[in-house]
Amino acid sequence: MYLTHSTPAVSGSPNHYYPASSTFHQTFARIVPTTAQEARALVADMRARNVARLYVSSDGSTYGASVADEVRTAAKAQGITLASRVTDADGVFYGAVAGARARQALDRVAASSPKAKLFAPSALYDDTFVAGLSAAAQSNLYVSAAAVPPASQTADARAFASAFSSTYGHAPQPQAVYGYEAMSALIAVLKNLGAIANRRDQVVARFRGLSNRQSALGTYSL
Repeated sequence: MYLTHSTPAVSGSPNHYYPASSTFHQTFARIVPTTAQEARALVADMRARNVARLYVSSDGSTYGASVADEVRTAAKAQGITLASRVTDADGVFYGAVAGARARQALDRVAASSPKAKLFAPSALYDDTFVAGLSAAAQSNLYVSAAAVPPASQTADARAFASAFSSTYGHAPQPQAVYGYEAMSALIAVLKNLGAIANRRDQVVARFRGLSNRQSALGTYSL
């Protein structure tokens, strides 16, 4: 979120990430959902799981703090009360990147509040990370993923998954298709630019101006 939108959790975002913005403008374009969209989906899921009082915390990282802030905003908008203490909550969201700090935090909450449902952002959608959690934390944990539901997948998405599985011997992670499409889109832009594909300003403008692109993600515009 902080790379493309302003957020109170990250001072100066997003402009200070683009030191050459006066020449090339923003040189980052995202095709994955923003943390604001992810937060709204997470909170909707919390409501569906009957969470009424939510405690929100983070590891203090740029990503963790920004997604935690978006979850607080979404919770207020969707009628979930924000609790000031873990022990007063029936749901806990922890914004973090994968690592020992996140693992320890989720384990502590599971031990102190065994009935609380635990929620985490897509950065923690990692089998190795989850396997390192306590049994109590694993049993109550819900992690979001920027995945395209199987029923909504395009023929291109299915072809990508099939080719990936054949090459690497296992199914791709849900987010892998976004990397595939990002590279596919950039290659298409360079091909369309032809002789001026070495002009950075043209590449940036053409990529950020993508409209109604048909892709493995479906049809989208930036």
